[in-house]
Amino acid sequence: MLPASRTGEGMVVGEAMPIPSRIQFFKARKRLRGDDPEMPQAWRKPRPNAAHYVSALDNYGRQTNVMRKEKDNA
Repeated sequence: MLPASRTGEGMVVGEAMPIPSRIQFFKARKRLRGDDPEMPQAWRKPRPNAAHYVSALDNYGRQTNVMRKEKDNA
């Protein structure tokens, strides 16, 4: 089936696809351009407040524990 594919077609397979599917992809009207950050300038920027990292990790831990409890209760 792959040799018979036209330009812009692709095979989509994986857990989310119940069966392998042939999909037509359309070319973007406007070509996207990637841009890498200028690392030396990025490294010179001040770092965010460390308390934000602690808060983010604490929130993540709470969500993980809640999900485990819900799974255990199911």
